[in-house]
Amino acid sequence: MTILYGSRSKEDILFYDEFEKITSACSKVKVVHVLSGRPAEGCESGFITAELIKKYAPKDEAYSVFMCGPQQMYLFVDKEIEKLRLEKKFVRHELFGERKNPEKLANYPGEEDVNKTYRLTVTSCGDSQVIDCKANESILVALERAGIACPAHCRSGECGFCRSRLISGNVFVPSEYDGRRQADLKFNYIHPCCSYALSDLAIDVPAV
Repeated sequence: MTILYGSRSKEDILFYDEFEKITSACSKVKVVHVLSGRPAEGCESGFITAELIKKYAPKDEAYSVFMCGPQQMYLFVDKEIEKLRLEKKFVRHELFGERKNPEKLANYPGEEDVNKTYRLTVTSCGDSQVIDCKANESILVALERAGIACPAHCRSGECGFCRSRLISGNVFVPSEYDGRRQADLKFNYIHPCCSYALSDLAIDVPAV
């Protein structure tokens, strides 16, 4: 395991001593500190880029990338990883909840529409109501803000616990966080926790 560990400066490195103990005790773990601010001897400088990953990745065998950090880091590193042409199954993210600012995610269709508010018709157990749904918030947040109970666990598009049927309308689902099965795509199901309104919508939400 090679850990590319980003920090601003050497003084800012969290758990530095603990990492030193781990690497001293186990030859299979290597920690590379990457400093975006003040350079330091023995550390890489800048950000975690495709070139840096290639430098420390195995040269002649397959490898996986696991990421843990803030969303802004994911937005940057995901674009770098695209350059490595790794299969999607070899790239994993920590589940940290709702993605903010969908207009900054890859393939968002139109930043000029991100401040719009749409009408969302919600049906659950045969009862329907219409609520507001902002384009810059997930459908799950719109449901919760309106006091509608909706199943939810990971809030990251992975587990499928909030799985709901899209009856009509258009949504944006970030491809890098789309954890739907092929059957969900075929029969028009979405995960409200990582789906964003692009028009007025109608959805069928399972009961909690």
